Amino acid sequence: MKSRQVLIVEDSRNLAFLAAEALKVAGYRVLVAYDGLTAVGLIRRERPDLVLLDVGLPGMDGVLLSGLLREWPALQEPPVILMSACPRDELQQKAEEVGAVDVLPKPFPLSRLVEKVRRWAPLDEEPQRSTQKVG
Repeated sequence: MKSRQVLIVEDSRNLAFLAAEALKVAGYRVLVAYDGLTAVGLIRRERPDLVLLDVGLPGMDGVLLSGLLREWPALQEPPVILMSACPRDELQQKAEEVGAVDVLPKPFPLSRLVEKVRRWAPLDEEPQRSTQKVG
C-alpha cells in the first residue's frame, strides 16, 4: 500500500486536529497549515497528493489560494477539495470557479472526510483520480 500525503489547510485548530487524526488512522501522512501563506510553502516543499482547503482562512482565503494553485505552474499538481460552512450551492460555485475537484460542506462527519480523501488520493499502488466532479 502506497502512503499518500494530505495537506489540511484549516484555521480551526480543533477541526484540523480531528481531521488529521482521522486521516492518520485511515493510513495517510498528514500536513497541517493554519493559513494560506504557510500552505503555499508546504505545497512547494512537500508536494502533497491532495489539499483539503478551508474557504474562510485569515489573510489569504481558500478561494484566492486555490486560484493561485491553478495559475502557478509549480503548484498545479495537487487536487483541491474546498471545505466551508457556507451554503452548499455557494461552495459548489466557488469550487467550479477555482478548479477544485470536490467540496466538503461543514459540519461533516469524519467518515465523510475520509471517504472524499480516499476518492481523490487512494491508498493503492496505482493512484487513479476520477475526473468527475462530485458534491
